[in-house]
Amino acid sequence: MATKKTLPEVTAINKEIKRLTGIIEELDENKKALATGPIRDLAFMRVTLEKLKDIVNKEGVIDEMEQGGYTIQRAHPALKSYNDMIPKYNSSKQLLINMFPKEVATNLDDGFESFVMKRD
Repeated sequence: MATKKTLPEVTAINKEIKRLTGIIEELDENKKALATGPIRDLAFMRVTLEKLKDIVNKEGVIDEMEQGGYTIQRAHPALKSYNDMIPKYNSSKQLLINMFPKEVATNLDDGFESFVMKRD
């Protein structure tokens, strides 16, 4: 069941594009041009991953599917989509990070490192 992108999703994608574009400001013009595609993909994937995560959190990881006169349990389709997309998201993110000089790339924080450091 395909769903149409809603205005809040489009807004979230555009906000993420803007955030990521701000991160690449210090790159030279050639690298900025190369980063445009991955940034759009990353923004789309991040918003989509959040949506899929919300669906799984709300509906659970197991889905019951009717099969004729009985039902079978299977992994929720949103979970499968999430698990299929997350490696692609991480790969695209790494591609973008690799465009930065090594000393800058190690200082890029997508929020996870900050979260871990605040857990005490």
